[in-house]
Amino acid sequence: MSLTGYRTLVILDLLMESPKSAEEINNYFSNNPYIKEMFSNDTIRIYINSLREVGCDITRANKSNGNKYELLAHPFDFEIPMNQLSSILKLYNNIYEKIDVKYLSNLKTLFLKIYPLIKDEKTREAIQNISALKNIELKLVNELLHHCENKNQIIFVYNSPNTGEKNIELIADKISFKSKKLYIWGQSLTHEGYSYFRLDRILKISAVKLKRKEKDFPMMKVVYELSNELKKNYSPVKTEKILEQSSDKLLIEEFFGNKFEMLQKILYMSKDCKIIHPESLRNEVIELLKKMEASYN
Repeated sequence: MSLTGYRTLVILDLLMESPKSAEEINNYFSNNPYIKEMFSNDTIRIYINSLREVGCDITRANKSNGNKYELLAHPFDFEIPMNQLSSILKLYNNIYEKIDVKYLSNLKTLFLKIYPLIKDEKTREAIQNISALKNIELKLVNELLHHCENKNQIIFVYNSPNTGEKNIELIADKISFKSKKLYIWGQSLTHEGYSYFRLDRILKISAVKLKRKEKDFPMMKVVYELSNELKKNYSPVKTEKILEQSSDKLLIEEFFGNKFEMLQKILYMSKDCKIIHPESLRNEVIELLKKMEASYN
């Protein structure tokens, strides 16, 4: 790698963020794992002049502008052909519910950097709306991810569709998608059970408890059998464990804290899912299916 070229590109990246002084550029250089050194003001000017030679309009650093170089214009417009944009959109829609939410956050950060570089309005609009987090503040998502990772006990203001704004106290567990909406899951001290809440309805985090309340809520162990198409395309998640595997079925063990969530998942898998344990849950689902059948008859 040409370190001279790399240092020049690093300066371009810094100036695209905001005006920078030679001192600020050097401070970044010293912490960069590939550079790890500082340079004289004359050397910094040589790099700046190299950028000017390829078409960048950069002001001189003097007392009137705080001794900072400012990038006024550059020739590196970012263009995405429509066929590539369509591929990006298709790929994103195929993966966003399957990857870790922290990577979705990283993708949104990437799109936010790309957005101001695009001149075509339709492409700009597509990039702006591509993220599944578009209606949720990125800062809030990252804060909640941090609290889930550390199992922190938090209080947040929630805009409930039924009761309006209310405080929810939650021991944060995970963030995941459900019916194409992003939810935070955890032990709700407000509801005395394992619950989930839509992220786009969380207005703010109002408090983080220094000491988490140690309170165990009951978890239900469910064993179910998968067959046919579900077995072929099955990919276990962290909460699931394969107990047995054969050519025609999979036996899965999973723990649920929320009964409604569990029933939804079982019913969604339909005829390709058979509950093995517990028998009480199996009977409950049978009765539920009988009522559904009766309502259609």
